[in-house]
Amino acid sequence: MKSNINNIFGGMQALLAFAGALAIFGVILSSGLSSCSNENAENSSDSTSMEVKDSVSLINTQMDETEKQMARMKINVEQPVFDEESGTYSLKTTIANGSSDMKYHFQLLLPFEDKVVAESDNGEFTQIPPSPDKEGWAYRVVVKAEKDGKIVETAENQATGFIYQEKVDKKMTVAQLQSLIDKRDPDLLGVGESKYLSPELKLVFKGMTKDDIEPQIMQEVFDKLDFEVWKAAKVTNMKYDSMNRICEITFQVVH
Repeated sequence: MKSNINNIFGGMQALLAFAGALAIFGVILSSGLSSCSNENAENSSDSTSMEVKDSVSLINTQMDETEKQMARMKINVEQPVFDEESGTYSLKTTIANGSSDMKYHFQLLLPFEDKVVAESDNGEFTQIPPSPDKEGWAYRVVVKAEKDGKIVETAENQATGFIYQEKVDKKMTVAQLQSLIDKRDPDLLGVGESKYLSPELKLVFKGMTKDDIEPQIMQEVFDKLDFEVWKAAKVTNMKYDSMNRICEITFQVVH
C-alpha cells in the first residue's frame, strides 16, 4: 500500500515537472515570437519613415517646379486702341518676370498660323489691321528672350479686340433696328457682326420688375422674348458714336 502511494506521489511530481517545462518553453517561444514581432514593427516603422521622406521630397520637388513655372517669363497684354482715321490698332505689351540682362524681341502672329504680322523690340505695335479671325478677333503675341546671342526662353499670349470697324454713311433708324430685333437677326449678335453697332454697345431698360435680370448682350434680350419672359422689348431711343454707329439702345419692356 505504501509502495503504491509512493508511486502515485512520484508520478504527480513527474507530471508537475513536465508541466513546468512546458510553461518555460512557452515563455521562451512567446519571447521569441514577441522579439520577431518587434523586429518586423521596427522594419515597418523604418519603411513608413522612408515613404514619408520620399513623399516630402516629391512635394518639395513639385513645389520647386511650380515656383519655377510661376517665375517664368510671361507677357502682359493691354487692350488694343483703335484709330478711326486709319482703321488700324496700336497695342502695348510688357514682360513679367523678365531679366535686365536679356534682350527681348516681340512678334505679332496670325491666330492660326506662324505668319508674322508685326515685330517690335520694346513690346509696342502700331498700325495693326483688324484680325482675320472673325470669331475671336485675336492675334498671338510671342516674345523671345536672347542672351549671349542665343534664345534662352520664349513666351506666348493672346491679344483680343482687333475688331473690323468702319464708319457708316447713314445711321440706322429706330424702326429699322426694331424690325431686326423682331426677326431675331443674327447680325445683332456678337461683336463686330454688324457695322451699324458699336463694339462698346450699351443696353438700357425701362419697365423691368424687381425679379428681372438685366440683359448685358442682345442674345439675352432675344432669350427673354423667345422664352416669353417678356411680351415685347420696344426700342424707344438710340445714341450714336462718331462713326454713326449705335452705341446705346433704350428698351421699354412689356410684361
